[in-house]
Amino acid sequence: MLSRICEEFHCLPSRALWEMEHDPEQWATQIISLRSYARAKEAYDHAKSKADLPSSYWIEQVETIAFELAKQDYEARKARTEHGEPDTHA
Repeated sequence: MLSRICEEFHCLPSRALWEMEHDPEQWATQIISLRSYARAKEAYDHAKSKADLPSSYWIEQVETIAFELAKQDYEARKARTEHGEPDTHA
């Protein structure tokens, strides 16, 4: 983790170690996770096919969230049409 903090924040290991020891919220590691997700989401959004995507934990997270959001959207649209409301997303 020390190396990742140095890489992400362009700092010396001594500063990264200080951050790890003095930040109870672990902001640096949280930011690294958010940045990793953002990079995976960008790759996912720009991939022409699944074969173009690297195999990684973050790509799996993006796929899981995308699937859940699509499922929620589908269920909401289905519920609206079952109640006679027009589908405005068609």
